[in-house]
Order: sequence, then C-alpha cells, then structure tokens
Amino acid sequence: MIHRFLSEFPFEICALEVLEAICSLLDARTREFETPGYVALDELTSKAYDSFLPILTFTAHYLNWKNTKSTCIDKNDKGYKRALENGSNPTSINWRFYER
Repeated sequence: MIHRFLSEFPFEICALEVLEAICSLLDARTREFETPGYVALDELTSKAYDSFLPILTFTAHYLNWKNTKSTCIDKNDKGYKRALENGSNPTSINWRFYER
C-alpha cells in the first residue's frame, strides 16, 4: 500500500503527508504531557503566590520608586548642583520642592 502511495504522488506530497503525520503524533504526545504539567505548575504557583506575594510586591514597588526617582533627577538642576557642591547626597533632596 505504501509503494502504491509513493508511486502515485510526487515526492513532495508524500513528504508533506509524512510530516503532517509526525506533527499530529507529536502534538498528541505534547498534550498528553502538558496536562499533568499544568496541574503541577498551578500548585507551585499558588504556593509561591501565597508565601512570597508580600516580598514580591514590596520589591516591585521599591524598584519602581527607585527607577522613577533616578529618572526624575535633572543633572542640570540648580538644587542638584548646589547639593553636590555642599557635599551632601543629591539624591536625598526633598523631592516635593521639585515636583513638576
């Protein structure tokens, strides 16, 4: 039967049919392995979410605040230059006076 199939159609068509069969088999096997994997991943996610959520939230807020603060610093600002000249830490400037 395979010889008849190979002789009736050009090589490219036969190769595409074989590739389609292989892809279908691999797709079925992947779905077979994904289902238990997703269940285990959901369990791990819920455990990590419950125990590390406060730490992750604090870290995300801190990094966002630090990034915002560093991008708001205007190196040409007179207050920033004055703080550098006085030897104080320019990042400890009272930011409410520099709101735009």
